[in-house]
Amino acid sequence: MISTENVENMKKKITRILVCILIVVCVWNVSARVFNQTGKMDSEYKENNANARAQRSDGQNVTLEDVLPETEASMQSGGSDIGLKNENIAVNSGNLSDQNEKNDEKMDADEKIETEQANQRSESTDDNDGADSLITDDKTAADENTEDPCEYETGYIFLGDSRFYLMNEECKIEDVPNFFVVSCPGMGYAWLADTAFPKVQSLQRQHTEIKNWVVICGLGVNDLTSIRSYLNKYRKWPASSKLYLLSVNPTKSGAPARCNNQRIEAFNSRLKKVKNATYIDSYRYLTRLGYGTKGDGIHYDSSTNWAVYSYVLEQLNRNTGGEPVTESDCKERAKKLEDQLSQKNY
Repeated sequence: MISTENVENMKKKITRILVCILIVVCVWNVSARVFNQTGKMDSEYKENNANARAQRSDGQNVTLEDVLPETEASMQSGGSDIGLKNENIAVNSGNLSDQNEKNDEKMDADEKIETEQANQRSESTDDNDGADSLITDDKTAADENTEDPCEYETGYIFLGDSRFYLMNEECKIEDVPNFFVVSCPGMGYAWLADTAFPKVQSLQRQHTEIKNWVVICGLGVNDLTSIRSYLNKYRKWPASSKLYLLSVNPTKSGAPARCNNQRIEAFNSRLKKVKNATYIDSYRYLTRLGYGTKGDGIHYDSSTNWAVYSYVLEQLNRNTGGEPVTESDCKERAKKLEDQLSQKNY
């Protein structure tokens, strides 16, 4: 479909073309009359009349008869009359040009008005859209301000070898909703670097309901000679979680020679110097309290597992400003500490 704007432009172009044709025809007629001043005036007059009729058939209101009056005097006046005719043609052409210019100005004015109206409608629409966007942004900001906090302030990840594995079996650490265990029997530094650490990071990403993280690491009894690797790893631990380092706890007779207490103490003496971690000295606690193993000298019995677990929880609770727990029984103390450390934010 041709738009109104295109139709108007086409009209303007056609009008200008017709005016040019009219001027050319008039000039040609005048020139012919100059060279045929005698005898041909009558035929020229008839030809001009024919051209005028042709112009009328094309829709033009102005005819050559208006420009060249039908009088005998004008035909006999010769060159002076030709000059008058040229003047009349020029005046008529000027009138046509003025009329076309006026028409063009009117069309330009109409187009300008339409453009301004369209711009006003566009600005009005933009203002409405801006107001709607502002309302939406305000609503979003209000929703963000009223968003509920994380369900748990802190999550706790117990990371260790077979000793943590058996402690979880006995104490059901993972039954506490914000407590997690990453453990594997017989493992050491290589497992920490390749498997356990990525698992810890994965847990932190998955549990978005937890705001802060604490990692309790209890490794080393299986590879005491890897102390330098452990230290390098712990010193580069990411700040996204607070790191607690549990001492390698004592063994009894029957344990492999590679993990005797002398070597364990040497390991712990270097472990406690890691500045970006909190050291939990359960080695000294057990040597004072007493401890029992399953007969292999390295893996603890039920009561010792509860003792280690309650001691770790007590240190965590103390550092978070929790209330002191005075129960003498390790299991009862651990359960109360669990309750304090697993309280929800709402």
